[in-house]
Amino acid sequence: MRRGKKARRTVRVLRKIDKILSDATPSPTNVISYKDHGLLVCEVHVLRRLAHGALPSDIEKDFIEDADELANLRGINVQMKALDRIRWAYAEWLSKMG
Repeated sequence: MRRGKKARRTVRVLRKIDKILSDATPSPTNVISYKDHGLLVCEVHVLRRLAHGALPSDIEKDFIEDADELANLRGINVQMKALDRIRWAYAEWLSKMG
């Protein structure tokens, strides 16, 4: 029961992250606003907290690297690619979080 609840919460956090990036209006340099970035950083923090201990240590290291790239202000295209990578690369573990 608890495992399913954590998996559902993870999906909701990923949805929120997707919504933040989808609704953001990037600057001419392709960077999201400070407000959107702040919201994104908060959601990425929640995602990292949910993943901590639920992933094997070597996988968690890669996950943290991808989560950092997601929160980084290198451009919205880079962030969207990081979000897509998190979805497919860690789908097996994210669905089993517990």
